Amino acid sequence: MHHSITQLLHLVHSIVTMQSMSETQLTAIEIKLAYMEDELATLSELVIKQAKELELLKASKGELEERLSHLEGDVPSQRPPHY
Repeated sequence: MHHSITQLLHLVHSIVTMQSMSETQLTAIEIKLAYMEDELATLSELVIKQAKELELLKASKGELEERLSHLEGDVPSQRPPHY
């Protein structure tokens, strides 16, 4: 991803230079692109973190389901005498 954004920045710079865009306008575009790159990196890290958390939660759920099934096997099927 980062590589393609860098290529985009170079392409924009080339086009802008050919069209005589002001240095201020080019700087503004570069700043926006830098923020987008940073945001993309942040979001990518967040997705990776959430995927790991999801896997841990799935594993915990599986363990709890297994423990519950073992406990259900230990519970008598008849009601206690006081019912």
